[in-house]
Amino acid sequence: TEGLAQSLERMGAGVMPSLWGHLQHVTCPVRLITGTLDVRYTTIAREMISHLPHARHILIPNAGHSIHLEQPQLLCDAILH
Repeated sequence: TEGLAQSLERMGAGVMPSLWGHLQHVTCPVRLITGTLDVRYTTIAREMISHLPHARHILIPNAGHSIHLEQPQLLCDAILH
């Protein structure tokens, strides 16, 4: 558990620098995938779409923050297609 705690302290979202001002410079295609039950990250993805020139947002139904556990096949489909 000490390793996990250190990971969160050093690499958690709360300590990472904001890169919002750089999103408009991303020229590669971006796929944002969120679960419909994950309101926080779905809201963030919708905001990111307005700043990313080549992005699309895919919503996975009946999934929260752990899409890979809750809807693994739908996540695979979203990644591959």
